[in-house]
Amino acid sequence: MKKTKLVTLALTVATILLGYSVSTAATYTEYEMYVKRPSNFAGNTYYTGAKYEPVTGAYLGLFAEGDRAVHDWNVDSWGWYFTNVPKFMGKDHAMYMLYMPYSYDFNHYKSHYAEAKRLGKGMQICIEPQNGLDEVQNDEKLLEMAQDARDTDIPIFLRFANEFNDNANAWHKDGPQKYIEKFRLVADIMHKNAPNVVMCWCPNDWPIASEHAYYPGDQYVDWVGVSSYPPYNSSKQPWQGNTWLDRFREVYDSYSAKKPIYISEGAPMANAERAYHVDTTDLAKREISRFYASAKKKYPRL
Repeated sequence: MKKTKLVTLALTVATILLGYSVSTAATYTEYEMYVKRPSNFAGNTYYTGAKYEPVTGAYLGLFAEGDRAVHDWNVDSWGWYFTNVPKFMGKDHAMYMLYMPYSYDFNHYKSHYAEAKRLGKGMQICIEPQNGLDEVQNDEKLLEMAQDARDTDIPIFLRFANEFNDNANAWHKDGPQKYIEKFRLVADIMHKNAPNVVMCWCPNDWPIASEHAYYPGDQYVDWVGVSSYPPYNSSKQPWQGNTWLDRFREVYDSYSAKKPIYISEGAPMANAERAYHVDTTDLAKREISRFYASAKKKYPRL
């Protein structure tokens, strides 16, 4: 009888129906039950109508600026993300990410925009006010940035002053009110002058819930992204409730009802090889596989 009731519920609700964990010091086990449905079953249930938002499915993007297998700036023929990534990974990507200090001219990456347009790609551009938020003013520079972004004629996901709730960033010290003021300013200029740009509000996933004080408002935010880097621990196992998949939940639950959600950047275990000199390749493979297998079920608005 219990099995019959559980199956009946499973056929009714296409979400997590059962989940519990058993934990030890080194590992833990999760049991989850889902119902498999065709994508058209959802219709537009998870669609908010934002610019560039797919009704179903997701975009695949990549940042690998430091990986010489796909982007080696030390050789004359280093090539492009756009061509090297598909060769290296066997899979094309919808968009690629680049960082840019606010002090740079937006056309610093003009050749990248041209290649993206030729291939029908989008780009996530991370604009970082490394001298603090006061360098962002309602002036000719900001207007020119918007006009240059418009002229790329490609979808641009503009990630302004990302990870603002992380005290390691120069713009964090300016506080929530100034951040909101500057985000709204950039959003107003971009929305008015660069219709191909969507404004992306992208907190770090930690400290949990610290991002709420920085939210600029629905009319200024087009997409919500999350940076997620679970910390390494000596067991070489993810902590229960602190995996790449788990840490995404708080921002998702808070904002996914009204904004499309995406992973702005992340990795399954941060800085393990560089900081601790350990090889976490197998762990990374497992956690990445787990994330892609489970995220679309746990987070249907992703």
